[in-house]
Amino acid sequence: MRQEIESHSDFTYNPSMGKQDKIDFASICKQLRMKGKWTQQEMANILGVSLRNYQKWEAGTAKPNAEAAYHLCEMQQEIQSKQFEKDKKN
Repeated sequence: MRQEIESHSDFTYNPSMGKQDKIDFASICKQLRMKGKWTQQEMANILGVSLRNYQKWEAGTAKPNAEAAYHLCEMQQEIQSKQFEKDKKN
């Protein structure tokens, strides 16, 4: 089942990822934004942060705080679940 999810996801799953590996929030931010067809300002509003802070996250020059990181992960999981259900129907 994991293989099926991986092959239908827009996001990369690395089963060997350990605790020392860093999460690439810049990629996650951009992938979520593009998938949702949102502007950077819209993503900033969704996450409750300033546009400048969001731009720094997407550029990789800063990282989100714990609350925003959690929200990003929830968004990513929701998109993956919807994609999986859509692919399952087809």
